[in-house]
Amino acid sequence: MTKKIFQSILLVAGAVLLASLLIIMGFLYSYFGGVEENQLRDELSLASAAVESSGTDYLSQLTAGRYRLTWIAADGSVLYDTRTDAESLENHASRAEVSQALSTGTGESTRYSSTLMEKTMYYAQRLTDGTVLRISISRATVGMIAVGMLQPLLLVLIVALILSGVLARRLSRRIVDPLNSLDLEHPLDNDAYEELSPLLKRIHHQHVEIRTQLRELREKTDEFTQITGSMREGLVLLDEHGDILSINAAAQALFGADAQCVGRDFLTIERSHEISAAIQAAADDGHSEVRAERAGRIYQFDISRIASDGKTIGTVILAFDITEQEFAERNRREFTANVSHELKTPLQGIIGSAELIENGMVRPDDLPRFVGHIHTEAARLVTLIDDIIRLSQLDEGGELPTEPVDLLTVSQEAAETLQDAAAARQVMVSVQGEPTVIPGVRRLLYEIVYNLCDNAIKYNRPNGRIDTYTKELSYENGTVWYEFTITDTGVGMSEAFVKNELFRPFTQEKSDARTQYKGTGLGMSIVKELLNKLGGSIQVSSTLGQGTTFAFRLPFAVDTQDKETQAFISTDKSCKLAGVQVLLVEDNEINMEIAEFYLTERGAAVAKAWNGREAVEKVKAEPRRFDVVLMDVMMPVLDGLAATREIRALPYPAAGVPILAMTAQDTREAAQECKDAGMNDYLAKPVDPNRMAEKILHWTRQQAETSSPAQPAAT
Repeated sequence: MTKKIFQSILLVAGAVLLASLLIIMGFLYSYFGGVEENQLRDELSLASAAVESSGTDYLSQLTAGRYRLTWIAADGSVLYDTRTDAESLENHASRAEVSQALSTGTGESTRYSSTLMEKTMYYAQRLTDGTVLRISISRATVGMIAVGMLQPLLLVLIVALILSGVLARRLSRRIVDPLNSLDLEHPLDNDAYEELSPLLKRIHHQHVEIRTQLRELREKTDEFTQITGSMREGLVLLDEHGDILSINAAAQALFGADAQCVGRDFLTIERSHEISAAIQAAADDGHSEVRAERAGRIYQFDISRIASDGKTIGTVILAFDITEQEFAERNRREFTANVSHELKTPLQGIIGSAELIENGMVRPDDLPRFVGHIHTEAARLVTLIDDIIRLSQLDEGGELPTEPVDLLTVSQEAAETLQDAAAARQVMVSVQGEPTVIPGVRRLLYEIVYNLCDNAIKYNRPNGRIDTYTKELSYENGTVWYEFTITDTGVGMSEAFVKNELFRPFTQEKSDARTQYKGTGLGMSIVKELLNKLGGSIQVSSTLGQGTTFAFRLPFAVDTQDKETQAFISTDKSCKLAGVQVLLVEDNEINMEIAEFYLTERGAAVAKAWNGREAVEKVKAEPRRFDVVLMDVMMPVLDGLAATREIRALPYPAAGVPILAMTAQDTREAAQECKDAGMNDYLAKPVDPNRMAEKILHWTRQQAETSSPAQPAAT
């Protein structure tokens, strides 16, 4: 900008200087020309008077000077010339100034010489005797003067340009520096040229509009990003050149890309010919669809053209995971085909046997056998229909009512129901485990256990054995996990069958399973569907010729306030804490509820505090009340470590109350930190209720055996 201003100022200065010189020269030329003309007239008047008085004598006395005098007769012949022999001169009657003087008394003219680059001015006056006296003077033209003054003019011009350049540079800097120092982020805070005030106000207004637009754009962008980021479907936006404008997290995972791919060609992350062809088809037709497999999953790509005024400005690609849909559709087709086959097979036996009997083609001795075939196949058909209906009911969904259920009791009932089937195959069933009362769906749990036990009996060997065991695995955050295990000594299964085929409907590893083992091929499918419905899982380990072990796990949300549930929970240890006063300090409601339940079921009296500050105040208010404090470590307001230090600083007996830490940080460093704070012992979460009761009894007995304040002890 400074350069342009400098050049402009210099150019203007040069032009003004040149124009000024030309004007001045013209003015001076004109001025001095006028002065010279007046002098010429004066000289002519003086010369005319002298000639009339002295004639040729006067003219002969004149020396060659600036002026030239010519005396011309009335007929135009030259009588005398101060510079040239008169006889050599031609007749001057035709000269304009002479002709005019002869007619009017005075005359004047100016003639130019292009070769000499000068002009000559002529003034003529008629004398009393009729002759004409003419005076002339030659002077250079403007061009000639300019040529003659070229060198000094150039010198002046150069000096003037140098001075103009210096002044132009300073002036341009003085003009530009305030402009360069403008704070365009805060236009109204500038103290600049008053002429810039409207511009600065306009800039400020535009800033406000831009900030508003940017905020709205940012909000829309964030909204778009949140929407697309939470989509399970992959979304890719391309510009008219096929470059990526936007790609969400699902699409990044699908194509194995990251956010850095934005701005790059889509072909850099996806080189599939099918998808490229679909994009081209969408560009031509407006929309296209294609299916492709990625990492073992099936995706449908919906591709649409984005157009404006009939011109393509971009492309949107949506990727839908249709694996489950495809799998469900394939399973439906397979299930329909299998159902048709499985239903027609026993019907064929029934119809065939009935036709033979109806047509009298069966001998009386064989009649019971064919009737038995009909009965067996009919029973198989009924079983098959029942299993199909059961699977159909499982697919219907809906909320299922829960009730207190003891898995051990369910196992015993299933074993009793299958007792005859087990005895027929000479299989011994052993039911063992712990009473595990849970709020569950009894009908579904029974179905699972029944099908597993029935399967173990069918595929066992004579004099074989089945062992079941039920136990509680863990409890955390209001959810208890239970495991049911069934082990048999049957024929076993191959690893490939267990991995790929076991839970598919109408699937059996042995081709003669339906006849030899009386199976429908739906039992394990029913088990898997039931477990999925209950949020459980199942693990299978099997060895051909040796047997199989099924282990399924189920989670249950425990409501310790439910009276029906409480009635089924074992309380054989409830007497151990009878009369013990416990201060339970816990900020988590579920953990507080569960711990309180276990303590009260064992006979303890429980007071609650929701943070360390409440615990300190309760101990301070009733220093002799509590036999033990169960203190959570991580709590708001005041944590367990700080609360313990404040309790230990209280007067006896409050300072001596046993304090047991409860924390999820099961490390040596955490245990040492609790000990240093003054805690007596340490319980790692999830807290085992039996271990908790043992710790409480240990420290309450130790406190009772001494009259001094309890001291922290290592664990």
